[in-house]
Amino acid sequence: MQLSACLLALTASFAMALPSAEPVAPEHTIQKRSCYSSGVTWGGDRGNAYGKATEACKGFVGTFSSKDIKYACRNLSSKKKVDFTLHYIGSGSRDIAEAECYDGLRKEIDNCDRGGSTSYTNWKYSYVIIHTSLQWTMEN
Repeated sequence: MQLSACLLALTASFAMALPSAEPVAPEHTIQKRSCYSSGVTWGGDRGNAYGKATEACKGFVGTFSSKDIKYACRNLSSKKKVDFTLHYIGSGSRDIAEAECYDGLRKEIDNCDRGGSTSYTNWKYSYVIIHTSLQWTMEN
C-alpha cells in the first residue's frame, strides 16, 4: 500500500513539474541536464537532501540489468519529500557503488532547484520535490 501511494505521488509530481525544453538525445550518450522549470524548490531543505541522497544510494547499490529502475522516497521536512530515481540505461548488466550513485544524485541536487534528470552513458539520475501534508515511510 505504501509503495503504491509513493508511486501515485511520484506520477502526480511529474505531471506538476514540467521539464524545460531540452532536446532528447538517443540513449547511451552523454546528455545535457534537464531541470524542471516549475514545481517545488528546495527552499531550506537542500542541505538535508544530501543526506537523503546518501540513504537512497545505500538502497540502490548492486547489480542492475538493462532498463532496471530503482526508486526511493524520502521525507525532507514536515511538508516536503523528495523522490530519487536511478535508471540503468546501458545494455547487459552493471554494478553501481554508493559513491558513483551519490555523485550523480549530488549533481542533480546542486544544479536543479526544482528537480530534474540527467542521463550519462549508463545511468539516468532523477529527482522531484513534492510538497505534501503526508509523511512517507517507504523504504526501497
